[in-house]
Amino acid sequence: MTSNLLKEILEYDRDKNKFLTRSQLEEILFYLTEKYGIEEYVKTICFVKDSHYKNKDIVAAYEHPTKTVYIFESCIKVYRRIMSNEYTLEDKSLKKVFLNEAIIQVLMHELSHTSHLKYLYEQTDYDLKFEILRYSYFYEFVSNCLKLPYLKRYYGSSLKTHFGLNYDQLIRELKAYYEVYHRYNDEKSSKKYDKNKLSLQFIDPIEINAEYESFKQIIYLNEILNPELNKDWKELLFLKTQDLYIPTKSRVISPFEKFVKKRDSIITLDRFDITRLKEEELPFDMRLSFGLPISKKEFNGIEDHIMSLHL
Repeated sequence: MTSNLLKEILEYDRDKNKFLTRSQLEEILFYLTEKYGIEEYVKTICFVKDSHYKNKDIVAAYEHPTKTVYIFESCIKVYRRIMSNEYTLEDKSLKKVFLNEAIIQVLMHELSHTSHLKYLYEQTDYDLKFEILRYSYFYEFVSNCLKLPYLKRYYGSSLKTHFGLNYDQLIRELKAYYEVYHRYNDEKSSKKYDKNKLSLQFIDPIEINAEYESFKQIIYLNEILNPELNKDWKELLFLKTQDLYIPTKSRVISPFEKFVKKRDSIITLDRFDITRLKEEELPFDMRLSFGLPISKKEFNGIEDHIMSLHL
């Protein structure tokens, strides 16, 4: 979970009071790619001055078909300003360390998506985690841009044979989902997609999981490197996680429930079997990491759980 490389780089930059350099970011990315076992799915790292995304908070992105990780250098400066407002420690000598860790967390987030796809492509035991990932990555899953054999293994036949007379409808629904979700960040796309994309992305289990797990990696790193920084990191993770859930008098509404409702209204030919969540209840931490249903008692215990996270 932690690494001598990350420790050495962060300590070096702390001593020099400097931000991460391009060469350091590249070194970190290649290290993480190897550590996560995703070398087959990340072939190129590309530094770009300006982002083509409308959302200028996006520091990095993973392009699935070309296996490329993009780092948008102008956006790093913007993101540092945003994260600087989250910094609360009195020790100003740690300010740049915190901001450097914030950039590493973003890179970990993007590589988490690559790990998700690797799991989908290589897993043969179709457990609940697989089905959650398949459901969220359904567009990528059935598109199979890398031409891998997992589709026939999963469906037992070609996609066209499996969906039969409904195949053309499936393609239309996939295109509709792409319009609502994937084109949001294209500057040429219509503004009519903005609101839908924001709400879908905010409650998408793969985005929630990538953020949650990348925060945990930074927390684990700081247990060895800068334990005092974990006060901020754990507080941020707690607030991000708690804000995803809506407590009512009778229960807690999870982001996954809202995602299922929106997603199934677009892709009607592939639905998630909600009963599996009750039949195969996952550990509390894993449910939080995907934004899955939790009880009111568990909701009230989110802070204690996150504050207790450790290696």
